[in-house]
Amino acid sequence: MKKFLFITFGIVFLAVISWGGAGYFLYLRTPSAPEIPEMASTPESSTVPIGTKVPFHFTFSVPWGAQFGDLTVNSGTHCVSAGNADISTEKAALFTCRKRISVYLTAISPGKNTDSSVEFSVNIGGKTFPARVKLPDITVSEPGVTEVKTLQLAGKEEIKAQGTLLRNSVIIITALLAAALLLTILYVWKFKKRETPASEWQRAREELSRLRADITDERITPEKGFIRLTDLVRSYLERRFGLPATRHTTQEFIEDISRNGNFLPEAQKPFLRNFLAAADQVKFALARAEKESIIKAADDAGALYDATRPQAEEEK
Repeated sequence: MKKFLFITFGIVFLAVISWGGAGYFLYLRTPSAPEIPEMASTPESSTVPIGTKVPFHFTFSVPWGAQFGDLTVNSGTHCVSAGNADISTEKAALFTCRKRISVYLTAISPGKNTDSSVEFSVNIGGKTFPARVKLPDITVSEPGVTEVKTLQLAGKEEIKAQGTLLRNSVIIITALLAAALLLTILYVWKFKKRETPASEWQRAREELSRLRADITDERITPEKGFIRLTDLVRSYLERRFGLPATRHTTQEFIEDISRNGNFLPEAQKPFLRNFLAAADQVKFALARAEKESIIKAADDAGALYDATRPQAEEEK
């Protein structure tokens, strides 16, 4: 169950990442002009004295990765540009970000400042879009004379999301669902194949062969080898026949075999009883185990495995 949940979570995570990546790739491959406002916002006061630094701002949305070209400020008739323009990220979304551009003019002579604007370009997916945003007119007054008027807004700007992703969402989602279904089928097929009784038997036989080689080459002591051999045999019988071999004592397990041991060949029952009893002597009574006797016990255990192998293995 844990493996299935882990695979399912992986499929969903892969689908989300693929969906987002594919959507963003298609989004950049079909760039469209960003919706840039025609006019910047009006400053707090439309009348300022000479020497005042007046800020102008405007915002718009572009995809992540958009590049801005040279930005030029046309200051108008009674102002000059004051410093560099500021370009900052005001709000971030999944595929787009909202940029805020701020420019500053300094009032230098009395009169109504007109014809001021900002010109720049935006490069999206290799395509360049020129833009021009007009700056609101302001009145420059002599020092000490300031007229405060009601704030006038250029209008509420609504930044609309690009429609490219929506137009392709059906195709992308269908492809991702198909991929998820294919991965699920492959997982179930491999899991089922891996968990067959035949493959369980083969793995148990290989573990037994490795243990015999370790005992023969003295990479493990006879006592530890005997205990390990007991664990392997008990685990094999539990997986192969559903017996509680690892949870019962030796006496309880032998009684289970006597009552419900029809699956076990009669020739193997004496070995199993004697083997488990001897293992208890080594494990609990600290009896000495000889290398030759352990190797013979491993060979007898192999004969038990061979006598109880699944039909699929017998046909090979």
